[in-house]
Amino acid sequence: MQKHSWINNLCYVIKDVADYSKLAIVALVLDVLSTIATAVLGVLLSYFVVSALTSGAGASSYLSLIAILTAAVFVSTGLQIWSGNYYLWRCTFARCTTSWIRINEKILRTDYLNVEPREKRSALMNGFQSLGSNWIGTEMMMRQWPDLLIGALGIVAYATISTIYVPWILLVMTAMIITSALWARWSYLYVKKKRPESEKNYTMGDMLTKDTTTLDNAKDIRAYDMKPWFDKAYEVLSRKVFNLEFKTQFHNFVFEANNCVFVLIRDVVAYLLLLPMVISGKIDLSTFTFLIGIVAGFSIWVNTFVAAINNCNLQSPLVTDYRNALIIKDEFNHGPGLDVKSLTRPLEISMKHVSFRYPGASKDALHDINLNIKPGEKIAVIGNNGAGKTTLIKLICGLYKPTKGTITINGHSITEFNNEDYMTLISALFQDVHPLAFTIKMNVTCCLDKDVDEARFRSAIEKAGLAKKIESLPKKENTFITQAFNLSGIQLSGGETQKLLLARAIYKNAPLLILDEPTAALDPLSEEAMYKKYLSFAEGNTSVFISHRLASTRFCDRIVFMGEGTIKDIGTHASLLKSDADYREMFDLQAKYYRDGREGEINGQPVIDSVL
Repeated sequence: MQKHSWINNLCYVIKDVADYSKLAIVALVLDVLSTIATAVLGVLLSYFVVSALTSGAGASSYLSLIAILTAAVFVSTGLQIWSGNYYLWRCTFARCTTSWIRINEKILRTDYLNVEPREKRSALMNGFQSLGSNWIGTEMMMRQWPDLLIGALGIVAYATISTIYVPWILLVMTAMIITSALWARWSYLYVKKKRPESEKNYTMGDMLTKDTTTLDNAKDIRAYDMKPWFDKAYEVLSRKVFNLEFKTQFHNFVFEANNCVFVLIRDVVAYLLLLPMVISGKIDLSTFTFLIGIVAGFSIWVNTFVAAINNCNLQSPLVTDYRNALIIKDEFNHGPGLDVKSLTRPLEISMKHVSFRYPGASKDALHDINLNIKPGEKIAVIGNNGAGKTTLIKLICGLYKPTKGTITINGHSITEFNNEDYMTLISALFQDVHPLAFTIKMNVTCCLDKDVDEARFRSAIEKAGLAKKIESLPKKENTFITQAFNLSGIQLSGGETQKLLLARAIYKNAPLLILDEPTAALDPLSEEAMYKKYLSFAEGNTSVFISHRLASTRFCDRIVFMGEGTIKDIGTHASLLKSDADYREMFDLQAKYYRDGREGEINGQPVIDSVL
């Protein structure tokens, strides 16, 4: 991961603002100039008011000038308010649109291996954290631009004026700048040191919130009386957060206290230098008022400038996280590739000496896999837990890239295709898939309403056996699943969810059907019936599926029997029963379970006959 200085990050975030609105940059410039102008005009107005009151020439000679300055202050203040608010609002919009879109596109399109491992997923989540609020990360850094520029210009302008009359005051101001910067650095280093602890507390709080509010846990929390445990967890976490925040605020308090001390020193030195000049007649009372205003304003600009630098230092790591999330490297091709539409169907899949090792693992999850799936063939992949079945499927799906070896489709390496285009070839259903909290139609078609093929959608839900359920709903196919987005949403049963996924596969009608135990929660008869439905609608296409129930594989052309990351045997159900002792042993164990534990009938069929 790259590291960036706060100056580099500051320049980076202003590009997001400019990409969203060029006028925002104009507003930033106007904000800086109008703020400085308002301050200077205010000091000049005070000078001429005092001059009018103390001058022997009479106040009337100053009235027109005072009126002009008052009008100028009014105009510049109005411009300052408008431009400042306009810029800050555009910072918010830039974060919520430009920045959010960039990181969302990255997380939705990046390789699956950049999402699954905890380390890389954390990198993406840290990037999201930078966009979580107005007061952290990218937007907070965007908001520092006005203060930095105003503070810098104000210091230069006021230092120049102060040098003319009271150059000694610059020593105090210089000392104030240096000391403030050192205290700010001290505060920043402490926050930086405690950042991992702060992130850990944030993650724990987020997890506790999700665990206590998710519907999946609601029954268990009540059935097992987990409330005291969660109460204690929240109490411990709150104490940690409070202690860390107290120490952080103490460092900030020291920084502010330092500024207060220097303000006192500044005022004492300013009055000690300027009062004798007034008494001796070197300067008049109006000039004294003007210079006191300049000295006070100088301190304001110093505090503004140093505070902005401190904030930039504090927010820079979050902006770096955001930038690093955007440049996480992809291994698959996301650029131009071979045209998937030119492939002859049904597809042929070939794996040659394929091995795969998870990042950080000491050995291969798959080792030297050689497998050729003929066009239109139905293949079952079976084996004990940890045999490598799901890893094999994810490699075929283009979710993982082989550590060694090649995977080809019709003779072309899958890396030659654009990864998004390659995904259009696959209808994949996994065991842990849940419907999205959108409408039934969106879940089936996976596209916006304007892109839906209505006839195809109707055919898919009819073939999947979901049409009757949809017709019974008040909002039909526009009914939301769950109440996350709409209070009229529904919760589908397990069987209805399977039909929804079947309708999705039918609607997509991809030439390669992948089933990774999506029916594991169903009973054996229901699973077999569902698989037969899947495969009947995929007739003529190439199909690969995983099942832990060996009897469900009887209707496949071939069975791939896996163990310990390798292919142990390939054959039909009948041939493996005769030739492979391990396969026969696994089958006998499953048969014994049904004989011992589930004697009787299911839907009028003897259990042992229907399952085995």
